Amino acid sequence: MVNTILKEADLFCPNSVRINFTIYHLNMDRLPDGAKLGRHIGHLERFAILILFYTHNVASIAVIVAIKALTRFKAIESNEHHFAEYYLIGSLLSLIFGCLGGYLLSLIAH
Repeated sequence: MVNTILKEADLFCPNSVRINFTIYHLNMDRLPDGAKLGRHIGHLERFAILILFYTHNVASIAVIVAIKALTRFKAIESNEHHFAEYYLIGSLLSLIFGCLGGYLLSLIAH
């Protein structure tokens, strides 16, 4: 859904390491509906967990879980249609599959 690159900035650190940042423009009119967007978020979540597990940053996975909980806090609090249970099952499955993928990747890589 990223459709245009607005600009690229070159920053120089004091130790002469060059860092390139690219800023993207997100077109809100072209975003998919909620179900498809949630699926993309789930894929990104599992991929981030996989990478963090593979790089032995297991404690950083808690940050992903916390961010996810903060974004869904009102829905969890209202517990409409047993949303809290649905959310918990989905979160646990994402954690399991992400960690399992990271573990399998570490077995393959070593």
